Amino acid sequence: TLLGGAAADPDRRIAELPLLQPEERRELLAVSGDASPGPAGTLCLHQRFERQALLAPAATALTFEDQALTYSELNARAERVARILRRHGVGPDSMVGVCLDRSPELIVAILGVLKAGGAYVPLDPAYPRERLRFILEDTKARVVLTRVRLLGALPEPAAGAQAICVDADGGEGDREDGAAFAAGVCPDHAAYVIYTSGSTGRPKGVVVTHRNVARLFETTRPWFDFGTADVWTLFHSCAFDFSVWEMWGALLHGGRLVIVPYLVSRSPEAFLDLLRRERVTVLNQTPSAFLPLMRAERSAGPGRVLALRLVIFGGEALEPAALRPWFERHGDDLPALFNMYGITETTVHVTCRRLRAEDADRRGSPIGRPIPDLRLHVLDRSMEPAPYGVVGEIHVGGAGLARGYLNRPDLTAERFVADPFAVGRSSQTRLYRTGDLARRRAGGELEYLGRADDQVKIRGFRIEPGEIEAALALCPGVRQAAVVARAESSGERRLVAYVVPETGALRTLDVVRGFLMQRLPDHMVPSTFMFLETLPVTPTGKLDRRALPAPERARPDLGEGYVAPRTPVETTIADIWSDVLGLQTIGIDDNFFALGGDSIRSIQVRAKAGEAGIDLTLQQMFAHQTIRGLAAELARALPADSPGVRPGAFDLVSPEDRVRLPGDVEDAYPLSRLQQGFVFHSEFSPDYIIYVSSIEIGAPFLRDRLQAAVRRVVERQPILRTSFDLSGFSEPLQLVHRQADLPIEVLDLTRLSPPEQDATLTSWVEQEMRIRFDWTRRPLMRLHVHLLGEARFQLTVSEPFFDGWSVATLMTDLLDTYTSLLRGEDPVPEPPLRSTYRDFVALEREALRSEACRDFWAGQVTDATATRISRLDTAPRDKGALPVCRVEVPISPEMSGALQRLAWSAGVPLKSVLLAAHLKVVSLRTGRSDVVTGLIANGRPEEQDGERILGIFLNTLPFRMRLAGGTWTDLARRVFESERDLLPYRRFPMSELQRMTGGQFLSDTAFNYTNFHVYRKLDREGGPDLWGGYGFEQTYFALTAQFNLDEFTSQVYLALDYRSHELARTQVEEMAAQYARVLASMAGDPEGRPDRFSALTDPERRRVLVDWNDTSKVYPLDRCVHDLFEAQVERTPGAVALVDGSRVLTYRDLSRRSSQVARRLMALGAGPEALVAVCLRRSLDLATRPIPGSAWRSCCRTRGRTR
Repeated sequence: TLLGGAAADPDRRIAELPLLQPEERRELLAVSGDASPGPAGTLCLHQRFERQALLAPAATALTFEDQALTYSELNARAERVARILRRHGVGPDSMVGVCLDRSPELIVAILGVLKAGGAYVPLDPAYPRERLRFILEDTKARVVLTRVRLLGALPEPAAGAQAICVDADGGEGDREDGAAFAAGVCPDHAAYVIYTSGSTGRPKGVVVTHRNVARLFETTRPWFDFGTADVWTLFHSCAFDFSVWEMWGALLHGGRLVIVPYLVSRSPEAFLDLLRRERVTVLNQTPSAFLPLMRAERSAGPGRVLALRLVIFGGEALEPAALRPWFERHGDDLPALFNMYGITETTVHVTCRRLRAEDADRRGSPIGRPIPDLRLHVLDRSMEPAPYGVVGEIHVGGAGLARGYLNRPDLTAERFVADPFAVGRSSQTRLYRTGDLARRRAGGELEYLGRADDQVKIRGFRIEPGEIEAALALCPGVRQAAVVARAESSGERRLVAYVVPETGALRTLDVVRGFLMQRLPDHMVPSTFMFLETLPVTPTGKLDRRALPAPERARPDLGEGYVAPRTPVETTIADIWSDVLGLQTIGIDDNFFALGGDSIRSIQVRAKAGEAGIDLTLQQMFAHQTIRGLAAELARALPADSPGVRPGAFDLVSPEDRVRLPGDVEDAYPLSRLQQGFVFHSEFSPDYIIYVSSIEIGAPFLRDRLQAAVRRVVERQPILRTSFDLSGFSEPLQLVHRQADLPIEVLDLTRLSPPEQDATLTSWVEQEMRIRFDWTRRPLMRLHVHLLGEARFQLTVSEPFFDGWSVATLMTDLLDTYTSLLRGEDPVPEPPLRSTYRDFVALEREALRSEACRDFWAGQVTDATATRISRLDTAPRDKGALPVCRVEVPISPEMSGALQRLAWSAGVPLKSVLLAAHLKVVSLRTGRSDVVTGLIANGRPEEQDGERILGIFLNTLPFRMRLAGGTWTDLARRVFESERDLLPYRRFPMSELQRMTGGQFLSDTAFNYTNFHVYRKLDREGGPDLWGGYGFEQTYFALTAQFNLDEFTSQVYLALDYRSHELARTQVEEMAAQYARVLASMAGDPEGRPDRFSALTDPERRRVLVDWNDTSKVYPLDRCVHDLFEAQVERTPGAVALVDGSRVLTYRDLSRRSSQVARRLMALGAGPEALVAVCLRRSLDLATRPIPGSAWRSCCRTRGRTR
């Protein structure tokens, strides 16, 4: 289409060439919606409410804590407010400020304003006075409805507006009788004005009419069927237009509105209790609010089931993958989940998409199709429809469009533009330019892709960084400022301000933050401030936002000096704040909110404090904002540390916790750090998977015998009878129960062919690995058997945290017992194991208390630089790939033998040789000789039966090596010596090491070596034939090199596990080839030098040195530049050669003008080798300067005369 258009009209501008065939264009316009006017009727919002009050006057309209109002009572109270407002001159399109917190009075006030004919203007009492003053002055509001205790929040005087307290009207509303009065308002009058952030530093008020809101519910009625049985929550601030949907969704359909107290809205656990208690049926949430609620619901104990029938998302982009845990627990039928996209200027919602469980496996943010009375176009910059799959800007038209921006005709004209596709419609038809990017999938569904500008959304609020920057520019002592939104590892976005102070000005966070808090709402005040000498700029002199540095972990400059924690409670709280806020050092007098804390981070602090045994409420956090104040408020001590001796049952549990343990528990102890990490990732990582290990067994399958073997293993291994209690005690505990049942699920695949069996098993494993465990239910393991033949079956173990040795031990013990039972033997029960996982937890805690451990690792990491593999952004990612993929590296038996001989001759374990190879590849990929990699180390107790207990005993340590000089043998020896030196400190947890290195591990690669010789027990004792197996693992490193020695064949195997969203398969395959070449070099020449090893094969070397440098090109050597130009003039004399504003020169014109200049200069003596200076501004004249036969020199007009 594009080429055809160019051929048909060569002189047409490129931007105007068509990308679509006429029929494709018509199809895209058709799927954009027809925006047929809906049956909005002639009633205003308050009149629709009055109709419900007549139908069911005694029905409950709203509840708040222990208060309740019926429809009749709410109507009567709103009527009284309306009469007061009418007496103060309020009528159609009058603006009335509403400055009230969440309460029944808020709803009464809003209804009263509408009944009087006015439009309500939300004034959040938490907003700074300066912002409230601006809104009141911009709206010219005559009246502000508030309450007595909030009068102090309003500017003095209230910008010319009279304040009326709804809780102290002195009976003014009763001076007239109750006869109805005519307000003279119609559906096209304004209902409310909500202010959104403005890029110029000036907020903009969006004017929305009664008709806009009424038609929203009329057109969506068939989708949701709202009714009198529905219970809604008013969760959001009335300054956020999601509240419009919540409020009128209940009151226009006879439902009940539950007003959520502010502190309850900030506590997922408290909000969950409210949803259960109030039997809420319709829940509206931003994704950032719903995800913590989802986690709270997962971890909550038994209680009343939720009554939800609808969950509607809006306000910000939703990634359906984050909802996978919800779908796993609740399915997708009840409640039904919907994702709705919209903006304030288009009346809350524009599109709708029903979410299904399979959406959790797809990337992107699907927003569905437009509401029936709206049109939604995805347009390119020329206002033409973007083809399917092509990104464009969302433009919305139809009955939902607001009037525009109050007192901003210029901005209204810029954003609300004429509809170029309005054929047959009114000439007044408009489109709203949203600034949002999307693409249309096949079939017409839309996928949201973010913003076309710098605007961001934080917790559902639209924020223009430019408005914050404008406020910072007014702050005394600030010369320049920039504000960006940065994503954290949790997915949450936070605002970061970069400030360049005036020379000599104090760099004090308190001053700058305090200045902004007087002028901006809380959600617009950056959580982090960084002081810079200058702001980075691009070559063109513009701010380079990409070059702004990431926030530091150092304590910012505060007004208060640093005071270190003094008590265990203060130390624990400081550690928690440090973790949540991402700061290394926090003093006990530092203000949580000044350090970047906010309500969301308060929730995280509360959760982590609970895990540490500190009962902390949000009210306490807000009332006592320093560690000193909080610790004094709490007035409690931490449990004493356990002694450094081998503990017995219950020794690691505090006496207070022990008395509250269930009666069927035979032991209890805290979680290890790695177990805590697994729990964290299962709750917060959308790509979390469990471990699945499977082995094919050549033996008959008798279910009762295998189940009997399972029971014996469960009796012997306490970890198989363990559950986690994450919130019921002073810290998360694992509870060892006396009994647990581990059933075997059997699936029959014997009727399938071997290829079909393999395909079925592969598909089943991919599903199984995504089925999470309920940490509170024992056992934390699943067993499956797939029948493959008469004497052949696949045994699969699914579990959340066992290390490889534990899986091998479990399989060996289980199959050894099963084999004995198959032979008719009754194995003698073995005595209880003399070690338990409790011993490992005690050793880990001992390492955490050890100053020697801390000093050793501090010396290792203090001056280390993080080693990261470069990402190839141009490399294609694998579509539909698993989160963790694998590339096998072939190693021949001959090479395996040679590597083992190298180890023997060097006097080191084979592991040291393989680790040396891994380090060399990391060095090659990073271009550095001082490298760090993650070394996966075993920390099992060195006690009797320590090798036989099950659990997770691994720890990933930063292994640092300088690759300088020597032979491959020398390198293997140095690797061995370095690993030997760190062995005494190997149990110091990785999470604590990350804290020492700024919150991130020093490498994105890891090395793991396994040698599961435990399987030899089956060979010695006549166990069943093992015909191969496989396992699926999780890794949180970009690349993990998995080396394994097969104990039966002495064969070395290598697999590279990689995270598919970080590395492309093509890149990992390149690394695999390098591993193979390094190992071959070591095996073939142990005395060779690693520093002389080339990572390139001979063909690759030739390509780099020869082929890529073969740049010879045949071109005319006998013609000058101006001769080549004249040849182009002959080919295209009429083509445009130069454009300067409105001036245009063709090639013919340019040739003629430059020839005139040339003749003039030749007359002045110019010729071959003569230099001619050119001193001209950028213009058409500059291009006419080339002189045949002469050289020219540029002289910039802005340079000094001397130069």
